[in-house]
Amino acid sequence: MVDNTRRRVMATWGRIVTDAALMDYQKTVWSDPKIHGFDELIDFSALEKIDVTTQGLEDVAYLAAGMDAAMGASRFAIVVGDSLSYGLSRMYEAFRGMEEKSSRQLMIFQRLEDALEWLDSTRAV
Repeated sequence: MVDNTRRRVMATWGRIVTDAALMDYQKTVWSDPKIHGFDELIDFSALEKIDVTTQGLEDVAYLAAGMDAAMGASRFAIVVGDSLSYGLSRMYEAFRGMEEKSSRQLMIFQRLEDALEWLDSTRAV
């Protein structure tokens, strides 16, 4: 869902996440120039199966960081429902952080309400 008023992209993931699905999401959603610079929220709290590899996370992080340069600084909130999702999200955060083109501020949350509050708060300068 794209919220033009808040300049935010929100995605609620289904029960399964895979490397291919993450890559497809990144390529499909973020190739639209109309949403460049928007904040993002991905809600992974309903995941039941995680079929993601370290290499897959690194690949999508590299692609995403490369797209950041065209989009400018923004915020990215990830909502997780379990410790495995949290750990993989931290790994993704680390991979993005290693890319010099990365310009997004990323935070991981266990509650959707907290993620929304952070996104709605005044952006850090």
